[in-house]
Amino acid sequence: MNFFSDENRNAFYNHNRGQKKRYRHSCGCGCNLCLKLCSFCNKKCINIKSYSKQHPYIFWSIITGIVVFLIALIIIIAVVASRSNNKNKTKEENAISKTNTIENKDNENDNESENDKDKDNNDNSNDNNELDSSIMNSKFLSLSEAQMSEVMSIYNSKGDKDQGTLAEFCEYLKSKSSNLSEKEKVFLSYYWITKNIKYGELESLSSTELRDPDIFFEHKTTVCTGYARLFKRLLVAMDYNEDDIKNIVGYSKGQSYDVNVKPQKEDHEWNAVKIDGNWCLIDATWDIDNTEILDNNYYYLCTPPKCFVRDHLPSDDSEQFLDSTINLDQFHNMILTHGRFCYFDDIEISEDKSIYQTCSGSFTVKYSDDYQSNVEFFQNYLQTSFQDNIEFNTEDNDNRIIVKFNVKKKGSYSVSLPMMINSEEGYGTSIATMYIKCE
Repeated sequence: MNFFSDENRNAFYNHNRGQKKRYRHSCGCGCNLCLKLCSFCNKKCINIKSYSKQHPYIFWSIITGIVVFLIALIIIIAVVASRSNNKNKTKEENAISKTNTIENKDNENDNESENDKDKDNNDNSNDNNELDSSIMNSKFLSLSEAQMSEVMSIYNSKGDKDQGTLAEFCEYLKSKSSNLSEKEKVFLSYYWITKNIKYGELESLSSTELRDPDIFFEHKTTVCTGYARLFKRLLVAMDYNEDDIKNIVGYSKGQSYDVNVKPQKEDHEWNAVKIDGNWCLIDATWDIDNTEILDNNYYYLCTPPKCFVRDHLPSDDSEQFLDSTINLDQFHNMILTHGRFCYFDDIEISEDKSIYQTCSGSFTVKYSDDYQSNVEFFQNYLQTSFQDNIEFNTEDNDNRIIVKFNVKKKGSYSVSLPMMINSEEGYGTSIATMYIKCE
C-alpha cells in the first residue's frame, strides 16, 4: 500500500464519522488528541516527501549529514566513556602507585661500555643550576650557608657547561679556590661534574678517548672511569693533595647486575677522598642530576662505608674502609639496597640475603621511632601490590615489621621495600629489593 497515495491521503484528512474507524486502526484509540497528532505527523511526512522529490540532492545531503552527525556523536560518546573509565582506572592505579608502589629510577641509562657497565642513577633532565637551599642539608657532606654561597658563586661564574678546554677550566678553578676548605673543594668538583657531564658513549670517541678527561671534556660525555678521573683532576687543579684522592676499581650492583649470577670481573670505578683526615667514599656516576627526591640530597657523596659497600665492592679490601671487610660472596648474597637506603638511619633487614628460594618464609625490617609513620605505608604496599601472586602478612612489634609471605602462584618475583618520602602525597621510594623464587 502506498501511504502517500491520493486515496490514503484524502482518507486521512477526512473527518467523517463513518471513516473514524479507519483512524482507530492507524492511530490507536481514535481520540481527538491522537487524530490531531497523526494528522500533524502525516502533514510533515507529506511535506518531506514532496520536498524530497523536488530537491532530491539537498534532501539526501541533509539526511546524510544527520546520519553522519549521529554516528560521530555516538563515537564521541563512546570515546569519552572509554577515556573516563581509563582515567578512573589510572587514578586508582596512581593512587596505589603513590601509596603502594615504588618509583625506582636507578636503571635509566641504556649505554654500556665493555668495561663500564654502570647505571645512570636517577638521570634527571633538570638543568637548573640555581642554588637550592635543600642542597645545603646534604646528609653526608654538609656545608654552611656561607660556604655554599661561596661554592655556588664560583660555579655560576663559569662552571655552567663551560665551553673551554679542561686546562682552561682548571686554571679558572685554581684562581678561585685558594680560600676554599677541603669540603668546599670536594662539593664544588662533585656538583659541577654531576650537573654538566652526561653518561654514555659517543661514536666519535674511542673507548680510550671516552675515558680521557682532556678529550671527553669538550663533549661533556663519559663513563664511570671518566667521572672518577675528572673528579680527581679538578681537585688537583684546586691544589688538593693528590695522595688524598683515590680512584677505586671494583664490583658494583649497577644496571648490568644480576642477583642470580655472581660477579666475575670488575665493572665499575669510583673515588675516595680524604676530608679533614677522614676518608670519604663517593660515586659521581651514580649521582648524575640526582634532584628528584629526598630534598635533593646526593646519595653517593660521603656515604658511610658500611652502607656504601652494599653496592660497591673494591678489589682491594683496604679500600672498603671497614674494620671487618666482606668478600665477593658476601657482597653478592646481601639484599639489593639502593643509595637512598643509607639515608634512613637504623633501618636494618634481619634476613640479609638477596634471594629467598622458598615458597613461604619471613623477614624482619627494624626501624627507629623516627620512621613510625612509614609502617602503615610499608604494610599496605606489601599487602596490596602482590595479592594475586603472593600473600603478605605483616606485624608491627617493638619497632620491627615482621613480614611473612606465602607464594600462591609459583615463579620469580622482585619485591621493592618502600619508605615514605612525602606523607601528604603518599609518595614512596624503594630502599631495597628482595627476590623470591618459588619453583
